Amino acid sequence: KVMSQNITILQIDQNPGNWISQFLTSNNQTITNGNGLYVIGAAAGRIATSTNGTTWSLKNSGTTSAINKLTYGNAVYIAVGAGGLVLTSTDATTWTSRTSAADNNWTSVCWGINTGLFIVVSNTGTNNRVMVSSNGINWRFYYSLPNNNWNSIIWCEELNVYVAIASAG
Repeated sequence: KVMSQNITILQIDQNPGNWISQFLTSNNQTITNGNGLYVIGAAAGRIATSTNGTTWSLKNSGTTSAINKLTYGNAVYIAVGAGGLVLTSTDATTWTSRTSAADNNWTSVCWGINTGLFIVVSNTGTNNRVMVSSNGINWRFYYSLPNNNWNSIIWCEELNVYVAIASAG
């Protein structure tokens, strides 16, 4: 187990009323799961992985920028964050920095299984707050949403649409 920084990670087990406290890393921002792993992204570029949600291992992301959001899709993990941060990994251990479409504060990323696209939104930038990629490596601007403070985006498979929310705009 990794124990540091006195921040509580909550793990839910099969009984939603049975929460287990774990101490891991400071300023955790996001969690995703895929390919048998749970992956946490945090401030200062911290990443931790677990196969069971109890025993965690810190990984070197190669950055000190905050990781705002993680996702898994198309056999790749994607991490996005401040200053145009985009990282990819196929194993959540070795991370590669990618060139984003702009140096925005990317706040959220999701994989649209029916579209075959990762979509990322930002709360900064002018007429460039959405970028897309089919592989996580090559990013391009997508149609421009209004210059709102976009906080989150998800893929809704049941409706076959992306849904994004903003705090202001």
